[in-house]
Amino acid sequence: MPYELYMCDDDILHLAWIGNIDGDVIRAYKKDVEVYLANATPERQIYTLIDAARDGKFTAEARRYFAEMTKDPRLGRFAVINASRTSRVMATFLLKVSRRDEVMRFFDNEKTAVAWLKEEREKAEMK
Repeated sequence: MPYELYMCDDDILHLAWIGNIDGDVIRAYKKDVEVYLANATPERQIYTLIDAARDGKFTAEARRYFAEMTKDPRLGRFAVINASRTSRVMATFLLKVSRRDEVMRFFDNEKTAVAWLKEEREKAEMK
């Protein structure tokens, strides 16, 4: 599988991309992530940690999907670790296009990324 996707005990969805991401990978991912999205709501969002250490190139179809996916109100914040400069630029561009550039941050390590996700979730739950 060109990605790993699982929910941890801390209710943070972990996603790791492995290799190049094309339309076939995206279609499989959509099915797998829907299991988690089915239980989420705009009030009880999913917060995601993305490990980009092993990702490759994303096709145009994959980039379009992610731009659309960020508009889903069931998704909260995204914390990205191990992202290359190219991945950072691509993700930042896609988020600006979708007008949701506030939902993603890049981090140097998992501990800091998870702490930010938990803090953001607490803020959202207090509203």
